[in-house]
Amino acid sequence: MKKLLLALLSLMILSGCSADETMKINAPWVRPGKIDGNSAAYFVIENNTKMDDRLVGAEASIAETSEMHMTKMDADNKMMMMPQEFIALPSGGKVNFEPGGYHVMLLNLQKDLQVGEMIKLTLSFEKAGKIELDVPVKE
Repeated sequence: MKKLLLALLSLMILSGCSADETMKINAPWVRPGKIDGNSAAYFVIENNTKMDDRLVGAEASIAETSEMHMTKMDADNKMMMMPQEFIALPSGGKVNFEPGGYHVMLLNLQKDLQVGEMIKLTLSFEKAGKIELDVPVKE
């Protein structure tokens, strides 16, 4: 009986240190675009770590520049994209990057982006470091 309890206790301790306690990026996609034009990348970030973190940057080799933006309505009911220095990611929280909200702008594309292609996108976090993604181009 003691061995069984010890085994269960060990399993509970180990499960508390599972690989699920990471920063997860779900459902990434990027809009099609033309060379010298712009596009945008979208995804969902789940902060499954025990620490608050911040997204502090993004890079894509197919774009001259990548910027984090938030789309908002101004006082005249016009949509504006506001650059974001960072995006807060609370521990245990989820942040959606979606049309009409947060997104990563890919500026001055170095090539056409066509549906079905994949691009590399690197997200930089203050604490979690860099996460490289393969992102499909979708409508």
